[in-house]
Amino acid sequence: MFLGLMNLFIFSVSTTLKSYVIIIAYKILNVNRMD
Repeated sequence: MFLGLMNLFIFSVSTTLKSYVIIIAYKILNVNRMD
């Protein structure tokens, strides 16, 4: 039970970090295009 919760927490954190990285990279690419 506890290990399952830990795995779920780690999975959600890694997914959130991936989405943040994708959003930041997308914004950087858009800024470079505008210049």
